[in-house]
Amino acid sequence: MDFRITIIRNRKPPEKNIQKDLDWFCKSFGFCEDTQAHTASKVLKEIIRQNAKGNAMGSTELASKVDMSRGAVIHQLNRLVSAGLIEKSGRYYTLRGASISDTIRELERDMQRIFEDFEEMAREMDEELGFMRR
Repeated sequence: MDFRITIIRNRKPPEKNIQKDLDWFCKSFGFCEDTQAHTASKVLKEIIRQNAKGNAMGSTELASKVDMSRGAVIHQLNRLVSAGLIEKSGRYYTLRGASISDTIRELERDMQRIFEDFEEMAREMDEELGFMRR
C-alpha cells in the first residue's frame, strides 16, 4: 500500500482537551487549515472510538455519527487512508493499529524502512559516482 506521510511541526495545545488534541494531530499530519483539521479529527475520533470497541465502520454510518455528508466523510477517509492513519477493508474503516500509539509506531517503522532504502540507494549512487569514503 502506498501512502504519503506529511508531518508539519505545530505547537501542541497548552491545555489537555481531546478535541483540540485531535485537531492538532490532524493538522500535524498535513490536514491543512483549522476547519479541515477539525473535520478530519471528527471522523478520526469516531473511528478511534469504534476501534476501541472492536468495531469497524462504513462511510454511511460514519456520516450519520459525525453529522456530515457522506461525500465529506469519504473525502476525509481518503485523506486519512492516504496518510497511513486508517485502513480500509472492503467498505469498512479502522484505525491502522490497535490504538493511536500503535498506529504512530507503525508509521515510524514505515519511515525507518523508507530511510533505510534511501540510505542504501545513496551508498550505491555514491559508489557509482566515485565519492570517496573515509
